[in-house]
Amino acid sequence: MAHPYFETERYPWHREEAQHFHRQLYTAFKLQPEISLLMNSCGPGLTPIAPGAADIMWTEVLDRLAAAQLLRRLGELLRERNFPFVNTAFKALEDAEDPVEAAGVSDGPIFVNRVNLRDALKRLAQPKAAQKVLLIRGERGSGKTYSREIVFRQAESLGINCAYLCAGLVATAEDVLDQIFAELGGGGLPDVQTTDEAWFKTACTSMLRRAEERNRGAWIVADDLGLIDGVPALDPRIRALFDQMALNMLKPTFAKWFRLVLIDYPEGPVPTRWKKSSWEEDRLRVADINESEIGDFLLRWTKYHGKALAAEDAAKLAHEAIARVDAKKVPDAQRLETINDDLNLLLTNL
Repeated sequence: MAHPYFETERYPWHREEAQHFHRQLYTAFKLQPEISLLMNSCGPGLTPIAPGAADIMWTEVLDRLAAAQLLRRLGELLRERNFPFVNTAFKALEDAEDPVEAAGVSDGPIFVNRVNLRDALKRLAQPKAAQKVLLIRGERGSGKTYSREIVFRQAESLGINCAYLCAGLVATAEDVLDQIFAELGGGGLPDVQTTDEAWFKTACTSMLRRAEERNRGAWIVADDLGLIDGVPALDPRIRALFDQMALNMLKPTFAKWFRLVLIDYPEGPVPTRWKKSSWEEDRLRVADINESEIGDFLLRWTKYHGKALAAEDAAKLAHEAIARVDAKKVPDAQRLETINDDLNLLLTNL
């Protein structure tokens, strides 16, 4: 489980408790010498801060400490001082939940398993992540599309916009680029060129320029990239556009602003120009959701909601749930949905 404050390199300014801690700091500590002393006591090699307004100085300090993963040390130093409001605010940071771990047990759709996906998203979230592209593949009915909910949680936890593109929302490559540039604040979309390859390359360059101008990146989540009865669900040009974006992730300047999650990406090899170090795959199977995984989910769900459930009781409930689903003899493509329906009913009685 990654801590949203202590195991990240960005201070999450969009979170309410992060803003509250900042306010408490610049209310309690206003002078540059004492602020610098606190920062420098956290660890060596931090860039000095210039004198200025307390709120601005603390903004710089929190950004520096987060980048160096030294926020926990700041909290330890603050406990040695008699500032109860500051310490209470820091305690809220300590107690903050990992939104990716909470996804599936807090609210919205429930998720059983998905451990590999959660781990992949945590790696994807790191500013210096090696892999910037995630392919989600798997059997029909294995929950590929539902995975978007966990992706959204991760992007939201970072304060980053998420562009979701699927059949019904987009029909052409032009539609895709229109929506991506809208997420980047609008404007900047290049004119169509003589060939798709040239246009897609220019579009990626324009995406980078717009992100730098607006100081605003995006996680791009594309669904329905596979085949339905042997026919592409989306215009093949859309996949070609995403293939070009994935190739652009090799550029550090581009990867600084963007991440790419491709759901139901077609089976088979990826484009030869992709580097294996820049992408990874999460493969889902209907059989992944078994008694053991359901038992683990029930223990996580009850713990999150402050309810008591013994491990042996969770195992018994999981066994009974699978038995009920097996008795319905549903096709594999409907099995996961049937399990989810059964668990939602079960959870109302826990």
